[in-house]
Amino acid sequence: MGKKLIILLLSVLLICFVSSKPPVTSVQQFTEGFIIEHPPQDYIKQGEDYTLNFFLKNISNGVTIDNSSVTCSFFMQNELGTVILSSNVSYNGNYWELLIGGGNFPEPGIYSYGIDCEGGGLGGAEAKAFEVNSIGKELTTPQSILYGFFLTLLVLIFITNFISMGFLPDKNQKDEEGKILSINYMKYFRNVLWMTGYFLFIAITYIASNLAFAFLNEELVAQTLFIIFRISFGLAPVILIVWLIWIFVSMFHDKQFQNMLNRGIFPQDKL
Repeated sequence: MGKKLIILLLSVLLICFVSSKPPVTSVQQFTEGFIIEHPPQDYIKQGEDYTLNFFLKNISNGVTIDNSSVTCSFFMQNELGTVILSSNVSYNGNYWELLIGGGNFPEPGIYSYGIDCEGGGLGGAEAKAFEVNSIGKELTTPQSILYGFFLTLLVLIFITNFISMGFLPDKNQKDEEGKILSINYMKYFRNVLWMTGYFLFIAITYIASNLAFAFLNEELVAQTLFIIFRISFGLAPVILIVWLIWIFVSMFHDKQFQNMLNRGIFPQDKL
């Protein structure tokens, strides 16, 4: 068990040192026509809206072009080459802009896109790509090391949490006949550790899925981890409510048992 844990932790740290390649950008090679200029944005957060803004300029003199005689169109495709968005780009009086709904980024991956502008016998185009992931940015090597360290620390705390539970009682002290001799309140701390372990598990799956999305080419592992995270996180409120109700019921019963013990009566616990 110890060797498997060490191998797992070393594998996570090794993944963190792998650098991802930025999307390839085509370079326009014309001496006249239009050139499209916009702030570099290679990474987009999965499922969130993104507004693409750009300037359209004349290559020869740098003059900004408006929509008086030019039409700009946009298309985007997924990794399978399926066009998922095709639209004209609007001009707002200062620059061109297009709102891309988050529904166009349902899954992590590379989304290629193209912008084409034509008018007055001139034209210009560019082709780029967005890399969509769960965090919306590139993880640098220092950041990935920090994520890996934090993940390793959470895993160690998670393991320590459950090892500590083994040293705590899980029920009241009883005799051979099952009669309660004394109320052991340390068992409630064991229950707290159970809930702590559950939320640690949620945090571990979230960080692990982010690292997998950022560094693994195969998304099956990342998707699986993220699904586990979403299910665990979604069930957290229900589990927390049930846990609190169970704690209060147990404390109520223990209070009744304690009153009986104070009167010299040794009750039988059916649990």
